[in-house]
Amino acid sequence: GSYLPSAMISFTQIGWFGVGLAMFAIPVAKELMGLDVTPDHMPWQGYVLVVIAGILMTASAYYGIKSLTIVSYIAVPAVAILGTVAMIMAVRSGDSSLVDQFSKGTKDLGVIAGAGLVIGSFVSGGTATPNFTRFAKSLAQRVLS
Repeated sequence: GSYLPSAMISFTQIGWFGVGLAMFAIPVAKELMGLDVTPDHMPWQGYVLVVIAGILMTASAYYGIKSLTIVSYIAVPAVAILGTVAMIMAVRSGDSSLVDQFSKGTKDLGVIAGAGLVIGSFVSGGTATPNFTRFAKSLAQRVLS
């Protein structure tokens, strides 16, 4: 009975890995490298950026929790700072293309699709919770996670 939830969490984590890469690569390609990135086109330099970021993310996970801790000391403040800067830049430039992409719907959400989203979210949360609690130093930290 554990195969289905395990498969589901594997696919969601792979998906979030891709989302994380895109959240890094697209703004860096547009803002820092000056590339013309649209929903339909990314220059080859953007793909190189995705590959490099993917290798670095995979390497940090491969070398274990200590390397992830080191990366998090750098990444968490950087994401907070750069995310804030990116939001300010987007508001100043009036670039709402990303918001427009997410606001477009293709059709109504059916009952089965809605139930799948609810169940999938529950499974993802239920299987991700041990990842947060297993490395807690005390019972209180586990409860608060």
